[in-house]
Amino acid sequence: MSTTVRIDESDKDRLRRLQQRFEKVHGRVPTHQELLGMALAFVERNETSFIEEADWRPFTREEIRARAKRIQGNYGKWSAADIDTILYGGDRP
Repeated sequence: MSTTVRIDESDKDRLRRLQQRFEKVHGRVPTHQELLGMALAFVERNETSFIEEADWRPFTREEIRARAKRIQGNYGKWSAADIDTILYGGDRP
């Protein structure tokens, strides 16, 4: 049984481009239904990666500041230049 799925026009354009690339490789144009079925099968086989990537988002400015504040600290007698020299060797500009 089929059902109608509503998608944004930009996503429909992406689906059309994928359809065209599929045709270039396989010599036939799959229907949108076939293509979505193949895409879902691929996602199922790669579910963990998909879920991790789908949930990814860039850090907010506040999160960046909080992390930077945590790593700032007292390096004792070592300066940042000393640490660079130790890690990377030689004189750093």
